[in-house]
Amino acid sequence: MKKSIFAILLVIILLLTACYFLGTRETVSHNILEWDYVTETNDYLPSVSNMGSYEDLEFKHLHKDILTFKSDAYILIASYDKEETFNYQKQRLTEGLVFQDVVKDYGDKERMASFEFDGFSFQMLSLEEYELSYPERISFVGISEEKNKLAFIYFEDAELDYIDEEFSNFLIEECGWELTE
Repeated sequence: MKKSIFAILLVIILLLTACYFLGTRETVSHNILEWDYVTETNDYLPSVSNMGSYEDLEFKHLHKDILTFKSDAYILIASYDKEETFNYQKQRLTEGLVFQDVVKDYGDKERMASFEFDGFSFQMLSLEEYELSYPERISFVGISEEKNKLAFIYFEDAELDYIDEEFSNFLIEECGWELTE
Protein backbone atom coordinates (compact mmCIF):
# COMPACT_ATOMS: atom_id res chain seq x y z
CA MET A 1 0.00 0.00 0.00
CA LYS A 2 2.80 2.45 0.90
CA LYS A 3 4.59 1.63 -2.36
CA SER A 4 1.40 2.39 -4.34
CA ILE A 5 0.91 5.75 -2.64
CA PHE A 6 4.57 6.61 -3.17
CA ALA A 7 4.35 5.62 -6.85
CA ILE A 8 1.21 7.73 -7.34
CA LEU A 9 2.81 10.75 -5.67
CA LEU A 10 5.95 10.28 -7.76
CA VAL A 11 3.90 10.16 -10.98
CA ILE A 12 2.00 13.32 -9.95
CA ILE A 13 5.25 15.14 -9.18
CA LEU A 14 6.77 14.03 -12.49
CA LEU A 15 3.67 15.15 -14.41
CA LEU A 16 3.66 18.56 -12.73
CA THR A 17 7.38 18.97 -13.42
CA ALA A 18 6.92 17.97 -17.07
CA CYS A 19 4.03 20.41 -17.45
CA TYR A 20 6.17 23.18 -16.02
CA PHE A 21 9.11 22.52 -18.31
CA LEU A 22 7.11 21.62 -21.43
CA GLY A 23 4.48 24.32 -21.13
CA THR A 24 4.72 27.94 -22.16
CA ARG A 25 6.05 30.26 -19.51
CA GLU A 26 5.32 33.93 -19.87
CA THR A 27 6.69 36.88 -17.97
CA VAL A 28 5.41 40.41 -18.34
CA SER A 29 7.18 43.58 -17.36
CA HIS A 30 5.97 47.17 -17.45
CA ASN A 31 9.38 48.61 -16.52
CA ILE A 32 9.85 51.30 -19.16
CA LEU A 33 13.63 51.23 -18.63
CA GLU A 34 13.60 47.99 -20.67
CA TRP A 35 12.74 50.08 -23.74
CA ASP A 36 16.33 51.35 -23.49
CA TYR A 37 17.49 47.84 -24.44
CA VAL A 38 15.40 48.01 -27.59
CA THR A 39 16.62 51.47 -28.62
CA GLU A 40 20.27 50.66 -27.87
CA THR A 41 20.21 47.70 -30.25
CA ASN A 42 17.76 49.27 -32.73
CA ASP A 43 18.66 52.93 -33.00
CA TYR A 44 15.95 53.61 -35.59
CA LEU A 45 13.31 53.37 -32.83
CA PRO A 46 12.81 56.47 -30.69
CA SER A 47 14.05 56.60 -27.14
CA VAL A 48 11.68 57.77 -24.44
CA SER A 49 13.46 61.12 -24.37
CA ASN A 50 12.75 61.55 -28.10
CA MET A 51 9.01 61.03 -27.76
CA GLY A 52 8.29 64.73 -27.23
CA SER A 53 5.79 66.10 -24.71
CA TYR A 54 3.57 63.08 -24.32
CA GLU A 55 0.64 62.87 -21.99
CA ASP A 56 1.15 59.20 -21.15
CA LEU A 57 3.45 56.30 -22.01
CA GLU A 58 2.41 52.65 -21.84
CA PHE A 59 5.07 49.96 -21.98
CA LYS A 60 4.93 46.19 -22.00
CA HIS A 61 7.62 43.55 -22.44
CA LEU A 62 6.32 40.02 -22.99
CA HIS A 63 8.87 37.22 -22.71
CA LYS A 64 7.79 33.69 -23.68
CA ASP A 65 9.71 30.51 -22.97
CA ILE A 66 8.78 27.15 -24.50
CA LEU A 67 11.52 24.62 -23.81
CA THR A 68 14.53 26.12 -25.64
CA PHE A 69 12.41 28.49 -27.77
CA LYS A 70 12.24 32.08 -26.59
CA SER A 71 10.52 35.18 -27.85
CA ASP A 72 10.46 38.79 -26.72
CA ALA A 73 7.97 41.47 -27.66
CA TYR A 74 8.23 45.11 -26.63
CA ILE A 75 5.37 47.56 -27.00
CA LEU A 76 5.61 51.31 -26.39
CA ILE A 77 2.55 53.52 -26.85
CA ALA A 78 2.74 57.29 -26.51
CA SER A 79 -0.42 59.36 -26.02
CA TYR A 80 -0.47 63.07 -26.84
CA ASP A 81 -3.01 65.54 -25.47
CA LYS A 82 -1.99 68.33 -27.87
CA GLU A 83 -2.79 67.90 -31.54
CA GLU A 84 0.25 69.95 -32.56
CA THR A 85 2.66 67.75 -30.60
CA PHE A 86 1.09 64.59 -31.98
CA ASN A 87 1.27 65.90 -35.56
CA TYR A 88 4.91 66.91 -35.12
CA GLN A 89 5.89 63.50 -33.72
CA LYS A 90 3.90 61.72 -36.44
CA GLN A 91 5.61 63.80 -39.14
CA ARG A 92 9.04 62.97 -37.70
CA LEU A 93 8.12 59.30 -37.90
CA THR A 94 6.71 59.25 -41.39
CA GLU A 95 9.55 61.32 -42.81
CA GLY A 96 12.34 59.65 -40.86
CA LEU A 97 11.53 55.95 -41.22
CA VAL A 98 11.51 53.55 -44.17
CA PHE A 99 8.61 51.10 -44.34
CA GLN A 100 8.13 47.65 -45.84
CA ASP A 101 5.40 47.21 -48.47
CA VAL A 102 5.11 43.41 -48.62
CA VAL A 103 6.74 40.39 -47.00
CA LYS A 104 7.00 36.82 -48.22
CA ASP A 105 5.39 34.24 -46.00
CA TYR A 106 5.71 30.50 -45.92
CA GLY A 107 5.69 29.17 -49.49
CA ASP A 108 6.74 32.58 -50.87
CA LYS A 109 3.19 33.89 -50.58
CA GLU A 110 3.23 37.68 -50.42
CA ARG A 111 1.30 39.56 -47.79
CA MET A 112 0.88 43.25 -47.14
CA ALA A 113 3.12 44.62 -44.39
CA SER A 114 0.50 47.18 -43.32
CA PHE A 115 -2.83 46.70 -41.59
CA GLU A 116 -5.54 48.46 -39.57
CA PHE A 117 -6.09 47.27 -36.02
CA ASP A 118 -7.56 48.60 -32.78
CA GLY A 119 -7.82 52.15 -34.13
CA PHE A 120 -4.22 52.19 -35.41
CA SER A 121 -2.74 52.09 -38.89
CA PHE A 122 0.27 49.77 -38.57
CA GLN A 123 3.19 49.51 -40.95
CA MET A 124 6.17 47.18 -40.72
CA LEU A 125 9.57 48.83 -40.83
CA SER A 126 11.87 48.04 -43.75
CA LEU A 127 13.67 44.73 -43.34
CA GLU A 128 16.60 45.75 -45.50
CA GLU A 129 17.02 49.30 -44.21
CA TYR A 130 17.07 48.28 -40.54
CA GLU A 131 18.66 44.84 -40.92
CA LEU A 132 15.54 43.08 -39.69
CA SER A 133 14.59 39.55 -40.69
CA TYR A 134 11.00 38.50 -41.26
CA PRO A 135 9.59 36.85 -39.21
CA GLU A 136 12.42 36.41 -36.67
CA ARG A 137 13.01 40.12 -36.01
CA ILE A 138 10.35 42.61 -36.99
CA SER A 139 9.19 46.02 -35.94
CA PHE A 140 5.89 47.82 -36.46
CA VAL A 141 4.89 51.45 -36.08
CA GLY A 142 1.25 52.30 -35.47
CA ILE A 143 -0.47 55.67 -35.77
CA SER A 144 -3.89 56.43 -34.32
CA GLU A 145 -5.19 59.73 -35.67
CA GLU A 146 -8.38 59.32 -33.67
CA LYS A 147 -6.63 58.81 -30.32
CA ASN A 148 -3.48 60.90 -30.93
CA LYS A 149 -1.31 57.88 -30.16
CA LEU A 150 1.86 56.41 -31.61
CA ALA A 151 2.74 52.75 -31.06
CA PHE A 152 6.07 51.02 -31.52
CA ILE A 153 6.42 47.25 -31.47
CA TYR A 154 9.62 45.26 -31.61
CA PHE A 155 9.49 41.45 -31.76
CA GLU A 156 12.25 38.86 -31.85
CA ASP A 157 12.18 35.08 -31.95
CA ALA A 158 15.20 33.41 -33.59
CA GLU A 159 13.30 30.14 -34.08
CA LEU A 160 10.15 31.51 -35.74
CA ASP A 161 9.77 30.19 -39.30
CA TYR A 162 6.55 31.89 -40.38
CA ILE A 163 3.52 33.81 -39.14
CA ASP A 164 0.42 31.88 -40.14
CA GLU A 165 -2.15 34.30 -38.76
CA GLU A 166 -3.30 37.84 -39.41
CA PHE A 167 -0.87 40.43 -38.06
CA SER A 168 -3.60 41.73 -35.72
CA ASN A 169 -3.88 38.28 -34.09
CA PHE A 170 -0.09 38.03 -33.99
CA LEU A 171 0.07 41.31 -32.03
CA ILE A 172 -2.42 39.94 -29.50
CA GLU A 173 -1.13 36.36 -29.18
CA GLU A 174 2.63 36.80 -29.58
CA CYS A 175 3.27 40.42 -28.64
CA GLY A 176 0.76 40.86 -25.80
CA TRP A 177 -1.23 43.73 -27.35
CA GLU A 178 -4.24 44.56 -25.19
CA LEU A 179 -7.32 45.75 -27.06
CA THR A 180 -8.46 49.27 -26.25
CA GLU A 181 -11.80 49.31 -28.06
